[in-house]
Amino acid sequence: MTPATRRTLIRHAVALDLVVIATGIAYLAPSSPVAIFGAYLGAVAISAWLAQEESGLLATAYSVAALAICFGNTVDATLLTAFAAVGATGSAFVRAARRVPPRLALPPAPPEFEARAPATAPSLPFTLGLPFLVLVVYTDISNTIMLRYPVPSLLQPIIAMLAIVVWKHRASFRPGTIVMQAVPLLLASYAYVLFSTTIWATDQQLADKRVGEAIKAVMICILAGSLAASWHALRTAMTALVGAAAVFSAISVVQVLTGRMTDFLGGMVDLQTGNIYGEVDLPRASGPPVDDPNFYARILLVAIPLAVALGLAQRRTRNRLAYFAAAAMATAGTLVTYSRGAMLAMAGMAVLMLFAAKVRIKTVALGAAGFAIVLLFLPAELIEQRLGTLKTLLPGAESTAPVDGSVELRKLFVRSGIEMFAEHPLFGVGAGQFTRHYYEYANIVGSALYDYSDAGSSGDPHSLATQIASESGLFGLATFGATLLAAFVVLWRSRNMLLARGEAEHAILAMGLGIAICGYLAASLVLHETHLRYPGLYLGFIAGIARLTRERTVEA
Repeated sequence: MTPATRRTLIRHAVALDLVVIATGIAYLAPSSPVAIFGAYLGAVAISAWLAQEESGLLATAYSVAALAICFGNTVDATLLTAFAAVGATGSAFVRAARRVPPRLALPPAPPEFEARAPATAPSLPFTLGLPFLVLVVYTDISNTIMLRYPVPSLLQPIIAMLAIVVWKHRASFRPGTIVMQAVPLLLASYAYVLFSTTIWATDQQLADKRVGEAIKAVMICILAGSLAASWHALRTAMTALVGAAAVFSAISVVQVLTGRMTDFLGGMVDLQTGNIYGEVDLPRASGPPVDDPNFYARILLVAIPLAVALGLAQRRTRNRLAYFAAAAMATAGTLVTYSRGAMLAMAGMAVLMLFAAKVRIKTVALGAAGFAIVLLFLPAELIEQRLGTLKTLLPGAESTAPVDGSVELRKLFVRSGIEMFAEHPLFGVGAGQFTRHYYEYANIVGSALYDYSDAGSSGDPHSLATQIASESGLFGLATFGATLLAAFVVLWRSRNMLLARGEAEHAILAMGLGIAICGYLAASLVLHETHLRYPGLYLGFIAGIARLTRERTVEA
């Protein structure tokens, strides 16, 4: 028997043995797709890690056969196909993570201002690890698949897989330099405050969901910062985010203008009929993370300053124009959501970009011309009418302007949250408990608005500040506010340090990210947060920039 044959038999034996073990574990919960898939995916990952990619593929094949034979009533053909694809992809990724050459490992962090060679690496985890995480988190593809098919969440195993890669190559990624930064530590302290408030929560399911989302945000922050091991990796990740936003926006514009492509990407980006102004109801662009136009607009607008910053950092004209086109497309996508908060946030970001980037008059003129061209293809009159409904917020407008039901309802949400905070100032009513206590406090503050909602329906804070104050009190406001303050201080210092060293192309990335965070917070003045993983991702970028700036990585 040749050595090659012996190796092949050993790989078959390892794969088959692990699949048998996984089958036994899966029989502990034979009606749970989550437990079944988790057991077999674990077998595939371990097999690929121990005996290389071929064994992982063998384990995938054996697992598909075992699933069809032993769990045919629980797992259908669609799920088997999805499992085979995930297993094959996971095998390749684990294989690549295991075989990163030692020469690619970075040396320990050098003293401040000491220039050194870049940490470039052609291997899959170093090249695609952070962009992969960004695409999964930003597009919220895991929840989209879960809502449409009976499959478990993909986000948790992806986070676990990337965490294994980071730990395996901790000499290169150095997660300790991220964990000990102020931003991740303060974000973790906010998660701890949320966890503490679950003691008096009346609905434990809502509390656990909110705390679980905070823990995911902390993990994503640390992972994103660790995977940002070079400026190249960070730029690639930002480009992935901008590209996803541009694709989503292009689809949304086509949907709103033509009514077509509503089933594209499995309905991930769709239309939702809503009030524009007065009695006019029209389709609005909607998408991740919760199939709501306002939440969708908030994730799109973050991509605009990032695209502009990436474009300004380019030396080639065609690359710069490509990024500017992506920014224009994301702007158009945000406008067709008809989200008033997002529109105002975009205006604020434009002003910040003009002052922070010191853009030349010629560039400003080109940008204005581009914006005018975008408006030519969009229903500009409807956008103007939509913004006009904000007149009811002006002093003295209550007696002259027609009542806008959505504005009045949001006022009621915010006032109810403030009342909760007034009665529970230190720790709030508990993580995720605004919904549970809303009607109790809405009856106290009162409103002239007719309530047409169904009996037993819930309300949402519709303001991030109100959400934090009402659910976690002063301690929540202090920890989350300190996280944001630390993030802006880090970005400001990094930008100034990079400019002082002549690294303008890197400084502008820090500036763009800071403006993106400002836009996110501006939109959040009138919108709460259901997915803390998004700010966790943005804060991870900031932690990565802080480390790269401190180590002064010089790229060829």
